[in-house]
Order: sequence, then structure tokens, then C-alpha cells
Amino acid sequence: MEEARVAGVAAAELYRVALAGFSGATSPLPADASAYGILAWFKENVAKLPEFVGGAMDFGALLCATNLCKTLEKLGCTHFAGLKGRREFEGPLELGETSGEVAKPVRNFMKYF
Repeated sequence: MEEARVAGVAAAELYRVALAGFSGATSPLPADASAYGILAWFKENVAKLPEFVGGAMDFGALLCATNLCKTLEKLGCTHFAGLKGRREFEGPLELGETSGEVAKPVRNFMKYF
């Protein structure tokens, strides 16, 4: 059991360092560093990973779109001029979305765009 605890603490530290490399943070390791405590910590923190990755992807898409618009603007394109400062956009029906359901990443992207 001691070997499992030591391996768990080492793996938890690797996970914390890897996530920190992407500006992410985990909850502190449990004071009770038993094998069970480490596994419970992993369960709690890994459950948050999809939200973190999704947010990073949304930010990457936003950054790409923003830079594309700025590049096109510098090249003389005027199509995006009307979007600056705009806070309201057409809904899914006006944009041709027939299912009535827009994926969360698209909604997040449009919210920040």
C-alpha cells in the first residue's frame, strides 16, 4: 500500500506540473496523502479537465479569429468593420441552424467575438 501511495503522490505532482505548464491549477494535494486520498484527489481534479481544455480551445479559436480579422483589415477588407463593438448577433435560426441547438463552444466563441 505504501508503494501505491508513493506512486500516487509522484503522479499527482506530475499532473500538477503539467497543468501548470498550460496556466492551469489544481486543488492542493490532500493533507491525508493515503492511497485513497490521492485517488480521490485525482477523481476530483480530472473531472475538471474537460472544462479547462474546452476553455483553452475556445480561447485559441477566439485568438485565431481575431488575428484573421485584423490581418484582413490591414489588407483592406471592410467586411468586419461593422462587427467592432457589436454585442448582439443573429440567433441560430437566422444563421441557418435548423436543430435549434448550438454547441457550447460556438456560443462561447460568439460571446467573446
